[in-house]
Amino acid sequence: MHITFFVRTFKNIYEKCFPMKTMTRKEIKLHSKPWITQGLIASIKTKSKLYKQFLRNPNPSSEATYKTFKNKLHILLRTSKRNFYDSKFESAKGNLQSTWKLIKEVINKRKTKPRLPTIFNFNGKELSDPLTIANKFCEYFTNIGPNLASKIKPSNITTRNFPNQ
Repeated sequence: MHITFFVRTFKNIYEKCFPMKTMTRKEIKLHSKPWITQGLIASIKTKSKLYKQFLRNPNPSSEATYKTFKNKLHILLRTSKRNFYDSKFESAKGNLQSTWKLIKEVINKRKTKPRLPTIFNFNGKELSDPLTIANKFCEYFTNIGPNLASKIKPSNITTRNFPNQ
């Protein structure tokens, strides 16, 4: 009985100190980018508000305000990202493995390999057995030369022999 009282009390205090927060997909995406600071998030929200104001009251003044803010925010986001990666590269100086890892991260190269299909069509039949598929590929690539050669028409031009110089 004392244990359940303790657990209930602890749970109530825990939930009060660490309340559950719900986040939208947009917020999750923003928080997944480490170069976006709280100030930038506030600026992104301001940009959204300015855009909504422009949509509600489309006039040249609100459009100019929105576009100016949007362009400055874009420059700030780009600068923040560049500074973030500059510091990461500076800390990885001399370590090729971490440098290449950062390069792949910057160019957004995924580690996952593309999946190959498991079913192939051959002459209207669906093949799913890996051994049969491999044999059909082998058969195709070994016969491609003779098949192409058989499609070439013979030439009527005779070749002349030139004397060796």
